Formats: sequence, C-alpha cells, structure tokens
Amino acid sequence: MNQLSRISMLLCLIIILNTLTGCKSSAVAPVSNEEHDEKFTLLIQQYKKSSDAVSYKELFNAYLSTSFINMSAKLDAQYLQQMETISLDPTLKCDDFIDWQRYTVNNFFSVKPHLSAASCYESIGDLEQAQYHAQTAEFLIEGIKSSGSGEQYYTSYEVVLWDDAYDFIELSEFEVIDVYAKAGDQYQSAYLIFVVNDRSSGQQREIIFENNRVVHRLLDIPYPFAALNNSIETKLVEPLIEISSAMKMLQAGTFASRGEWHKAASLFSEVAKQQSAVANYKLSLLCLKGVAADVMTQECSQYALQSADMGYLNGHALLSIMYDHGLSVSKNATLADWHRQAAIQGSTAGQVWYEQAKTVRLIDGQFTNYYLTKAASLGHLGAQYEMLIQDTRDDENKIPKRLQGLLPLAEQGYVQAQIMLGRMLVQHGSHDSEQLLQAKYWIDKAAESGESSAHYLKGQAMQYGYFSEKNLTEAYKHYEKAAYQFHPYAQWKLGEYYLSSKTPLIGVAWNGMCALAKIAGCQYSLGMFYKNNLLAYEKAYAYFNLAVQQAHAKSEYELAYMYERGLGVKIDISKARALYQRSCKQNYTKACKALTNL
Repeated sequence: MNQLSRISMLLCLIIILNTLTGCKSSAVAPVSNEEHDEKFTLLIQQYKKSSDAVSYKELFNAYLSTSFINMSAKLDAQYLQQMETISLDPTLKCDDFIDWQRYTVNNFFSVKPHLSAASCYESIGDLEQAQYHAQTAEFLIEGIKSSGSGEQYYTSYEVVLWDDAYDFIELSEFEVIDVYAKAGDQYQSAYLIFVVNDRSSGQQREIIFENNRVVHRLLDIPYPFAALNNSIETKLVEPLIEISSAMKMLQAGTFASRGEWHKAASLFSEVAKQQSAVANYKLSLLCLKGVAADVMTQECSQYALQSADMGYLNGHALLSIMYDHGLSVSKNATLADWHRQAAIQGSTAGQVWYEQAKTVRLIDGQFTNYYLTKAASLGHLGAQYEMLIQDTRDDENKIPKRLQGLLPLAEQGYVQAQIMLGRMLVQHGSHDSEQLLQAKYWIDKAAESGESSAHYLKGQAMQYGYFSEKNLTEAYKHYEKAAYQFHPYAQWKLGEYYLSSKTPLIGVAWNGMCALAKIAGCQYSLGMFYKNNLLAYEKAYAYFNLAVQQAHAKSEYELAYMYERGLGVKIDISKARALYQRSCKQNYTKACKALTNL
C-alpha cells in the first residue's frame, strides 16, 4: 500500500470511528433529502387512497430517510402548545388555527395529532377527514404492535419518539406504576421501559420500547455504530439528564454497571425524590450491597417499603428476601410471607421466586439456590433451565442428562433451551440423520423468536454446513440480524467478513462494536488492522493490550513483537520475553519460535 493510499484509508477510518458519516464515493451521487421526502409523501398519498396499499413497515422505513424526522420532536412540541392554546380560547377554530397537514404528514407517526385532527374534523362535520385520521391512529397503534411484543429487548416496540411510547401506553389503558430508561450492550442501544399493571390479565409487567434506528438517524450516524464514538451517552443522554427522569435512571444504571456506586446512588436518589418506585427499589439494592453509604439517607428497608407502597411488586419481593434472611431487618417469617404473597397477587408464584433468585444473586449469592429451587418446583421454565445447566456443568458424563432435561423445556417454548438443545445436538449428538433433523428443527424454532443468539447459531449452521451444503449468503444474513441486535460474536463474524472484502473499513466498524463488548478476538483483529494496514502502532498497541488482559495468545505474541522491534513503544526485551513466554505456554507456535530466537 503506497503512502497516499494509506493516508486516504486512515482519513476514511477516522471518519467512520469518530464521526461515522462514512466515506462516500464521488462516483455515486447521494440521494437528496428532497427525494426522500418526496418518496415518503407519495407513499402517504397511496396510503390515503387505500390503507392496504402501503404497509406500516414500508412507511416507517421510508420515514427514517426523510428530513421530516429531524423536525419530529419540534413538531410534537408545537402541536401540544397549539392544542393548549385552543383549549384556553374557545373562539379559535381548530381547522383554521391548526395546520393538520403539517402535524399529520411531516410528523405522521405521532398518534395524538391524528386523534385530535379526527376530533376537530368531526366537530365541523367533515366526516371523511375525521374517519381518515381516526383510522390512521388505529393503523399506527397496530403498526407499533407489529414491530414486536414489547416483552423482551429483542422484541421491543419500535417508535419514532419516546413521547409516542407514552401515547401508546395511555391509549392502551394500562395503569402505569413507573417508567425508566436503560442502556444496553455497552451503550450500543437504549430502551424506555414502562412498569404497568395490565388490567386485562391482572398482572404487573414491563413493556419495552426502543427508537435506536431513529436516534442514529437524528445523530446522522449509520446504524448501529453510534457507540463507537459514545454518541448515545454524550449526544442523547447527557444533554437530557437535567430534564428527564428516565435519562437519569438510564445514566444511574450505567454508573452502577461500571461500579461507580456513588454516582449511581446520587442519581437514583434524585429520581426517588420524584416518587419513582423503581429508583427507590434500586437504592434499596445498593444499600444492601453496602455501597455509597454516605448518599443513603434512610434504612435499606425504607427504600424497599416506599417502592412497594408505590405499587412496585419487586419492592414487595425484595422485602420478602430481607425478612427471610434478616438483611437490614430482623428475621420475620410472617412478614416475609406477607410481602411475597403481595408480589404474587400481581404475578405468579414461580415468577416471583425466580425474580427473587435473580435479585438475591446481586446481593448475596449464597442464597440464590434456595429461591431458584423453589421457582423450579413451581414450574418456572427459566429456573428449571438454570438448575439443569448448573447440575450438569463441566461434566461430560452428564451430557445425556442435560439433553434429556432440555427437551421438555424446549417443547414448552423456552427459547434458551431450544438454542442450547440445538447446539448440543450438533456438538454432542450421534450426527445420524434423525438427530441432525432434530437439531435443525430446534435451531430454526429458536430463530423464529428473533432472539439474537438463535440467529447467531443459525448463521453458524449455515456457514459450516451442519445440516446440508454450506450457504455463506444465508449464514451472513443471520449473522447480520444478530449483529444488528448487538450480539458481539455476530458483530465479530461480520467484522471478519468485511475485513477480507473490498470494504474493510466496515469490518473495522463492526469489530469496533464487538471490541466494546470486550471480545478479545475483535480487539486482536483491530490491532492487526492498525498495525499492518495503517502502520498506526500506538493504536494497534492499545487494542493488543486490551486483548492481552484476557490472556489472548496471538495478542501476547504481537505485543511481544512490538516490544522486541520498538514499534510504537520503546524496545524492551524483558517485556517481550515475558509476553512470548505467556503466549508459548498457550501453545502458540509462533511465540515459541520467537522465544528461541530472542
């Protein structure tokens, strides 16, 4: 590679990793905003003629490319302001005062303006327009439902604005207990979570929303690479912390995941003062862990009690744990049972015991099996799965027992059991035709759920030809689905694929994503790219060093080589020798040879 090409590649790489606007070829003219806007407007016209002519998904995907999306929050605020104005002045006519075209086309995916427009047109006798907007509001609600189930992060409902999520919840007539936000996947994604009482089932549940594609579009960053320059945290969360309790909860949760307990407790305390049941619950957990004691203004039990009093069933479940074992309170079997029963009223016994197992694992792991065993005995599939895995771990002789135990869980629809069963049938089965068919059935079944690990496993099956001829095209389709759901090993697969293609910088971006998840192989790949393609030795050293911290043999060798030759660092033969030795002990032949020649 000549110096000019190297500089060009480095500049493009900097763009991808720091601004992520991409390297555009001058040979291909980009599609203008006006063209995207025109295409979307034409789709709306088709929809108006016949609501069956255009799907919700098609409209949503087209909207993501328009300039209208950049105005969505502003238009929503203007709409609310105008509605407030008209409510205070009955002389104003809704059809003259409000530009419904502006609020229901340019901000098409906001439900409330359509409902208001329907009410306005009905009041003036324009029944055709009223019916159109009423039907559109219903179309949007059903469209959000079609984007997922809202039950898991990988099936979260997709919306444009989080305000749309609030509207969806309000129109669905759930009783809202609390709402908070959470970052996922090393800040590669963000979610809005409603804790609600579902009046139809009588149970409390969490409903999850996301707008990650929209956020990337608003930040002008190709999806899903905002995490590479930490844009979600710095450009989305931090600017909104002062005005959004949900964002404070997101940031507090992130601080807790990093072990920055004092910062986490301080933010949770701010939100708890605003009567947040979840924030009080989180404070009780931190209190029981014995961290950030100077921030705590109450006993651990008081935070949990306030959470429970606000209707959060996890608060009751936590109090039950505390009374079971005398954590920050005196042991009291009667009170423990009372709080547990209060939690069960809005859930199921198995679910409550399972949630208690997960909670106590965060506080004092020695009690976990007590709750897990009870949940399993009550038929909770997740608990039964964990107990089975725990009982058969690291023992080749117990593989038949694990396979036997996984089958009924898989048959009852437990996705993790389906994934594990499919994988084990491939790895440990007899590989006769019947068993391979079973493996394929369970892997396919799991992939239908949309769960990222299932798509990753199916990608492996296609890549390595577990069941038939290898099909790399189909394999990478499934890897891509998993990678866009932030599965780090699928991101690694895509990274390696693109690194060996004509667009290696896309591979750098994907490997950058999985490097955030501390996958040593990704860190090594990035180190090699910087070292060999760009001669950017300091950057290469940084990635190799990260992988070395995880005892990655190839990275140990590369770092030793850099110390031996003085590439990006001062020559240090003693450090080189030590690293070659570490790599050689892991049977990396190149390191052993280098050691003898040192």
